[in-house]
Amino acid sequence: MAYCEDFACNVVSLRHLLRKGYCWNTEANQIYRRKDKSIVCQLTDCNGQFVIEYVPLSAAFTARKHTSWTGRKPSEAEALLWHGRLGHPGRDALANLNVSTTGAKLQGPNSYECPACGQAKAKRRIRREPRELPRNVGEVIAIDFLDLTPDPMGFNSAMLFTDRRTGYVFDVYLSCRSGLMVEEGLNRFMATMIRQHGLTVKAIQCDNELVKSRKMREYWATKGIKIEPCAPHSQSQNGGAERSGGVIKLKARALRMAAKLPALLWVEIYKAAVYLYNRTPKKSLGWRSPYEDFHTFVAKKDGIPNPVRKPQISHLRNYGCKAFAMTNDALKKTNCLNKLEPNAWIGYLVGYDSTNIYRVWNPKLNRVICVRDVTFNEDEFYNGDLDSFKDDLLNVTKEEMDELIRTCEIHNDEAILMDLLNQGL
Repeated sequence: MAYCEDFACNVVSLRHLLRKGYCWNTEANQIYRRKDKSIVCQLTDCNGQFVIEYVPLSAAFTARKHTSWTGRKPSEAEALLWHGRLGHPGRDALANLNVSTTGAKLQGPNSYECPACGQAKAKRRIRREPRELPRNVGEVIAIDFLDLTPDPMGFNSAMLFTDRRTGYVFDVYLSCRSGLMVEEGLNRFMATMIRQHGLTVKAIQCDNELVKSRKMREYWATKGIKIEPCAPHSQSQNGGAERSGGVIKLKARALRMAAKLPALLWVEIYKAAVYLYNRTPKKSLGWRSPYEDFHTFVAKKDGIPNPVRKPQISHLRNYGCKAFAMTNDALKKTNCLNKLEPNAWIGYLVGYDSTNIYRVWNPKLNRVICVRDVTFNEDEFYNGDLDSFKDDLLNVTKEEMDELIRTCEIHNDEAILMDLLNQGL
C-alpha cells in the first residue's frame, strides 16, 4: 500500500496488507487491523480500482484552494477540542472521526482528561439484553419523555423519538404532558417522517404512558401503528428509548457543566446535544454516525447516485464558547462615518440551525439569536459576570439589539409557519 497525501492516486495492494497484519472488509470497503479490529481507512472504487484517495488530474498538479465553490477547508484541532465541539463523546468515537465524517482532522493523540465528563456521566451499571433490530430504517421508533424545570418559553418536557435501526434521534419540546400536546407532537413527528424522508412508521416502542388513556389508544388505532409497551414500572424493557435518552441527558449535562451556561437554557442545550449525538460515530454502527446510516438509507431508497451521506462537522465550535456576531450597522454598511464603532456584539454559542447558521445567546437580554456572520474564541466561556459582559459590548445600543432580535423573530415565525403549513397542522 502506498499513501502520498495530495498525490493523484493511492493504490491498495491486498498482498502487502495481509503481510503487515491488516485485513480488507470487502463488504464495507474498509481496511482494519487484525489485532484489535480498529478501522484504519475507507476505500473508494474509482475507475475499476480501489484507492485510498483520488484526486482528479485537473487538480492533481495545482495548488489546493478552499473557496465558497470548492467547500470549506477541513478543521484541524486536538482531541480535547474536538471532544468539546462534539458534545463530549468517548475516545473511540474521536479515534474514528476522520473515517466517519468530513471536514475534520484530528491532530496528535486521542487521549485526554475531561473533568466535566467524570462528573456528568457517573451512572449505575445496568445489563440489558439487546432486542433484534428492525430490517429497515424508520419502521420501529422508540419514544421517551424527559421532564425538566419550566424554561422562560414555558417548555417543561422533551419528547425523544429514536429510530431503532440507526439510533437517529428526533426531538420535540412540550409545554405540558396533556394528551392534546402529546398528540400534536406525535403528529409533527409522523408528518416529518412521511413528507421529508418518505418513511412509514410501523411500530412504536414506549412505556405505558402513551397507551393508558382511551384517547391515546384510539389515536394509535386510527394510525394503524403497532404499539409495543413495556410492563408497568419496567422502563428497562424500553431499552432503545431509555438508552438514547440517557445518552442525550449525559451529553447535555456535560455540555452545560463545561460551558457554565444557566440551567434555564436547557431547551437549547438539549437541541445541541441531539444535533451532536446524531453526528457522532457509534461502535454499534461500525463507527458510523446515526446521521450517516439514516440519511444514506433515505438516499438509497430515493435512487440518488452516490448515496453515502457522511455528516459535515467542520463548522462545529467548542460548545458555549464566546461568539462575536456582526451588528446590523456592519452588515448593512450604515453609519459608515463612525469608523471606531465596534462591528460585533458578543454572545455565547448554544446551538446550530445548519452548517453556517449558529444560535448565539446574549446574556444581557437573555435571548437566543440566529446569526451567520460570526467568529468564535473557543478558549473563553461564560463566567456569569454581567459587568464584564457590559464592558465587552462597548457602544452597542439596546435599540440596535432589539432591531436585530425583531428581524430574527420575524424570520423564525415565517419559518415556523411554513413548517406547519407543510405538515398540514
